[in-house]
Amino acid sequence: MKKIFICAAAMLAMTFFVSCEEEETIQAVIDEAELSLSTETVNLTEAAGDEATVEITSDQTVFDVNVDYAYKNWLEAELEGTTITVRTTQTNPTTEARTGVVSVVAGENGITATAYISVVQAANSSIPVLELSTDRVSLPQDASESVTVDVNTNQTISLSVDADAQSWCSAAYADGKITITALSANTNAGDRTAMVTVTAGSLTDEITVTQSGESASYLGKAYGTEGVIFWIDPEDPTRAKIISAKSYVGQPWSDELVSTGATDESEDGTVNFNIIKQTPNYRTGNYGALKCEEMGEGWYMPSPDELDALFTAYNGISHADGASNAVPAEITEAEKASRAAFEATLISIGGNMINTQAETKNGDSIWAGLEESADNATWYRFGKWGTDGGKKSSTARTVRCVKVVTLE
Repeated sequence: MKKIFICAAAMLAMTFFVSCEEEETIQAVIDEAELSLSTETVNLTEAAGDEATVEITSDQTVFDVNVDYAYKNWLEAELEGTTITVRTTQTNPTTEARTGVVSVVAGENGITATAYISVVQAANSSIPVLELSTDRVSLPQDASESVTVDVNTNQTISLSVDADAQSWCSAAYADGKITITALSANTNAGDRTAMVTVTAGSLTDEITVTQSGESASYLGKAYGTEGVIFWIDPEDPTRAKIISAKSYVGQPWSDELVSTGATDESEDGTVNFNIIKQTPNYRTGNYGALKCEEMGEGWYMPSPDELDALFTAYNGISHADGASNAVPAEITEAEKASRAAFEATLISIGGNMINTQAETKNGDSIWAGLEESADNATWYRFGKWGTDGGKKSSTARTVRCVKVVTLE
């Protein structure tokens, strides 16, 4: 193809004056190659040695064909006349399709054109795949309740429930989903657990199934007017923990920025609570722990693990098991309902809400008894889930206290 550009130049004349009639036109001609391919995308099977051809149409007679360096370990291209043969040299070792690029250049001496061929090698369907959307599910106490687990596999699925749980737990597979069903109500005080084994060809995986016991019905319920139950001991269903109905809003961890040594990371908040109480100036340094002590015997500042358990009871699902990582306006309807019920229980006993901020805000946070440094202590947030360290003297947090109680 030729592109023509017109330019005007005045010719030298014998006299000083040159008229328009004395101008003549000079034409510059630039050549550009023409190039098209019969296809720009080639699909090949997963196997090594599969090939396909692509035809070149061009006004040129010289061609250059190259496989981009990144794909030379599994793809090659040959040119014969105007026919390009693309070929796989390696079986796809993965369960995902992969794409290589072949460049085609027509022409020489600066008169060229370039085109590209995308070569797609199919995924290797002979490699067994087994992917579960989760390996842990929970069933409520009642019979006939079900949960589903999504399955990605290219194999035939078989399921088995461990012998000890077959009387109350069943599992079935259909249309890419495993449905796990409680065959009977759990009338025990504590939870019970089953293991579902998933087999796909040579691959196996397991799903842990937990069905709540009768004691789980206490979660989120008021314990007199003192607080709300948020944790039940899995080994002793009569032992529980409550979060205080009352909160101390805008209470710093302490006004003093000194090291207390409250660095124990166990789930028992009483350890750090007792250490804080030994700090000099404890009763004059505006310590949040003092507020819990003043509530009476048994009350203490919670550990991060205890605040994590509170979040799970409050939110209906833990952050580790898929809670929405979002502000309250954007969490699931189930999470919203769980939070609303917990807040309603607190209000019913004359308590303060866990989170009072707008639904579009990150939310209120509660101090843990864990010290991070002389300056900072741990907090746990109850709008959009989060935990971090903050200045001990900050009044942006709340102190709320925990107590171990016995259920009848």
